[in-house]
Amino acid sequence: FVVVGVVLAWRRRKFQRELRTKLAALKDEARAQGFLGNPDVIAHSFGTWLFGHLLEDELKRNEADRLQFGRVILAGCILRPNFNWKNVREAHLVEDVLNHYGTADRVVPLAHVTIVESGPSGRRGFDGDQVLNIQAVGFGHSDLFSIKKHDEKGLTYLANSYQKYWRPFLTLPSEELAVLPDRKDPEQLWRQFPWPLRGTLFPFLALPLVLTVSCLLAAWIFAPLWGWRTPLLDFVGITA
Repeated sequence: FVVVGVVLAWRRRKFQRELRTKLAALKDEARAQGFLGNPDVIAHSFGTWLFGHLLEDELKRNEADRLQFGRVILAGCILRPNFNWKNVREAHLVEDVLNHYGTADRVVPLAHVTIVESGPSGRRGFDGDQVLNIQAVGFGHSDLFSIKKHDEKGLTYLANSYQKYWRPFLTLPSEELAVLPDRKDPEQLWRQFPWPLRGTLFPFLALPLVLTVSCLLAAWIFAPLWGWRTPLLDFVGITA
């Protein structure tokens, strides 16, 4: 069911609308409490897709109706590496953007063939000069948030991510962000797969598979009850 929610276009749009509603409500609450700045955002995996496409939709709104955000941290990102951050930033929808990507992320490369308008930016970085690409060598899809794995200093991966990269990114002036360590931009521009392999055909293949698996699972769960059909029918007949 998670797969269906991700690959079906109408479900993605529904999630995107719900995200915008929640973010708008949270921003109103913050302003009511006296916090007037734009909120920073940390997004992971499918959340990066939702947030990125929300920003693209904001560009289509009247300027007065747009949501605006502060600095953005992306991890396990599945947005296209050629995502137009320049337009988003020039419209003042976000400030600075950090893309923290793991070189051993096995989930991100699958996005381009399963979800429309996605790509492996969380495995190789964004093209251009609009995003700070930070490379985490040997890290998997969610390792940056791990509290079970530790680095050579004994810090959890999450603590290391925050102390070494995310806190400086969120607090330093923009002109000093270039000092962040482990920056690594792509050496070549990204090239998309052919049209049928860009998440275009996958939903039509995935939905029948999910329905088949669901039916088999239901049959396996309810099969033991079939043996009780005769006693249950007899009991119903007696009570009637």
